[in-house]
Amino acid sequence: MMELTTLIGSTQLMAQAKLRAAATLHEGRMIAPNVLTIALQRTQFAAEWEGEPAQQIERFRLAIAGAMDEFIQANRWRVGGFGRVVINLLLADLDAPCRVKTLTWRKLYSCIIHDDAGQQSVSVRQPEIVVGREHSNPPAEFIPLRDGARQLSRKHLRLRYCDLQLHSQLIGHNPTTINGAEMGTEWTPLNDGDQLICGNCKIQIAELSGSFFPEP
Repeated sequence: MMELTTLIGSTQLMAQAKLRAAATLHEGRMIAPNVLTIALQRTQFAAEWEGEPAQQIERFRLAIAGAMDEFIQANRWRVGGFGRVVINLLLADLDAPCRVKTLTWRKLYSCIIHDDAGQQSVSVRQPEIVVGREHSNPPAEFIPLRDGARQLSRKHLRLRYCDLQLHSQLIGHNPTTINGAEMGTEWTPLNDGDQLICGNCKIQIAELSGSFFPEP
């Protein structure tokens, strides 16, 4: 419980405390987790951040992200994964005395890949990545798949994770399925255990960080 006048002040202090508790020493330097999940009391957020909810959530996220960047730099820490903290926000019906709850993660989710190279598990720490056929000079946020039959495009799928929900979009050309149903070009929600298949390549979504449900 934080006896502060504003929700954002409570959130900044609790987020800092959570990052401090989760930071680990590696090769002489403190490494902070790069995923921070924050549950905010729904009614308090609506009272302090009036207006269109999606826009206010983004304003809140940017404010917290800036404060966490300053906190990490002041401590001379390094962020794991791809080098910055991903902020997930969840509006929840928390008890009135508890307005904020936080959790840290080392990854957002995992992909179990089955392709011509066999099977591997890839931890994903970026909020958006592209999946496609292995090729030279791929983009930075990219999962390469070995595809001898060339059924996959170089950029075949886009995966986006925000606020405990993962979505996928088909950007390649050949038919692709989600759990046996043909995939379109619109953004489609994904859940733990879902399977995406194109040709001989299969991606199974695993270990979503959406298991965070604050208790009253």
